[in-house]
Amino acid sequence: MKRRHRTFVTGLAATIAGAVALAAPVAPQAVAADVATSIRTSVTGPAYDAPGSAVAVVVTAWGTPGTGFRPKFTARVGSGPTDCSGTVWRHSGGAVSQRCFVVLRKTSGSQAITAKVRFVKAGATTRVAKAGSMRITARGPVSGAVDRSTRRSIERCWNTDGDIQLTFDDGYVTRAKLAGILSTLKRRKVKATFLFVGQWSRANPWAAQMVRAGGHRLGNHTNTHPSLSDLSGAAINSQIRYGVKGTGTPRLIRPPYGAGAYSTRVDTYAKRNGHRACHWTTDTADWSGVSTSTIVNKVLNGDSRTAPARRGGVVLMHTTANSKAGAALDPMISGLRKKGYRLERLD
Repeated sequence: MKRRHRTFVTGLAATIAGAVALAAPVAPQAVAADVATSIRTSVTGPAYDAPGSAVAVVVTAWGTPGTGFRPKFTARVGSGPTDCSGTVWRHSGGAVSQRCFVVLRKTSGSQAITAKVRFVKAGATTRVAKAGSMRITARGPVSGAVDRSTRRSIERCWNTDGDIQLTFDDGYVTRAKLAGILSTLKRRKVKATFLFVGQWSRANPWAAQMVRAGGHRLGNHTNTHPSLSDLSGAAINSQIRYGVKGTGTPRLIRPPYGAGAYSTRVDTYAKRNGHRACHWTTDTADWSGVSTSTIVNKVLNGDSRTAPARRGGVVLMHTTANSKAGAALDPMISGLRKKGYRLERLD
């Protein structure tokens, strides 16, 4: 029922000057590079975020040059920094992907994120995939990018163990549908976090009561679901204060659409209001009406838009009417456990 904060664009990119320190650039390979024109690169990520903020993107190489080659990913705005240090996963069509972070320039307007993949192998010529790009709009007040340590905590919602966290956004759910989700979680002995919109939650207090009675956590998803990266400091304060009061330590706030999650502005205002920002590592895109099997596949295997759930990861789902996440829960939990992963256990 709501538009998401993501887009998908591929093609050759024009570079744009810019520099903000995030991580050391990837070192050039010692051997000559050969352009592997049969292998193309794509990059997916947010449609917009705050100028100067860090944003998460997924870089994908469609194809590989052969056995034994290892992919090396980069993604940046212009000549700015790149941090592609996350999990690498292989998925449909022989594609290989990695989650990367870039920093936007501190100017408003459209900016190009360029992505490249180099394939390296000892004693062999480095192969370079055809570059890809996407455009992102920098809008709202200028911010800064949180440091790598804080960013890692935000994407894992401050979880410090290896358990996978299941999270449900928004609310806008019937009693029967919420009861079904909670029943599955109880039967499988899995704890989840529910981040309801404050305005809806106040009008439907039974939802938070059911979540608490089931032994699950509540989180803050703001009062009316705006993009926090667009707002003034006073407006961000108001959205957090009138949101659902979270339970557990630390209390979590998930910025709607993920906008501003890795910005110093949102991080600062969250802390001032007794919260910590919470993003995700796996996006099921269940809000778009995708099938149950697609949701399960995204969580177990990932694709060119999202990483699969791995140790210590956070899965983003929704309780809204068009989401089939409830139906996907049982096979998702079974699949994750079959892979040897632990989920947060319901006390």
